Amino acid sequence: MPSAVSAGLRPPLAMACAALLLLAAGCAGDGDPAAPAAGPEAATEAERPAAATADGRFDPEQAAALLARARQAEREARINDALDFYRRAGLAWPETLAAWEGLAALAERARRPEEARAARFMAERVRLYPGGDLFVQRDVARALRRYVEAGQAEPDANARQLAYAETLADYYEARYAERGRYQPLDPMFNLEPSEYPTAILTGLGGAIYVGTVVAGD
Repeated sequence: MPSAVSAGLRPPLAMACAALLLLAAGCAGDGDPAAPAAGPEAATEAERPAAATADGRFDPEQAAALLARARQAEREARINDALDFYRRAGLAWPETLAAWEGLAALAERARRPEEARAARFMAERVRLYPGGDLFVQRDVARALRRYVEAGQAEPDANARQLAYAETLADYYEARYAERGRYQPLDPMFNLEPSEYPTAILTGLGGAIYVGTVVAGD
């Protein structure tokens, strides 16, 4: 006895299914030499190579150069210079994890506990919250603002840590301001224009499947 699905698969529905499969195969295939290569716009925000912000305040290349100078100064036992370069590298591009880790370790050895705690705070945050994520750019930045505001009311707060946290919030907000591609309507509908065809095909496939099952009952 034919199944409910096969019994209900009328010719129009069968043709629709075949067209759907062909269209999906054409979209997913990577062997067509005429198909254009995916450009930078095909990558997600988090996957894009880091670039300096428009105002020049945050620059990964500058951070990398400062980090190299910090390591050189540390090798030469120029502790104050090394601390300064590590700090500046982290502030130039706050996601420079090696800068914060280097600063924390060196500050610990130099018996500067406040600096070491502040650097560890930053290292932990940038490990957890990548700057390319939309959630981080919006919500974590706001949380950091609230953290700084609350900390400023505490007499024994780590002032350096609060300053670093404020810079991290500035960084996330700068990344958010430069997205410029789309804003999600809500968490239930978070699609970019390039994702519309896939969503539509998925919806059509589901509708055809349900239709065949219902027609066979």
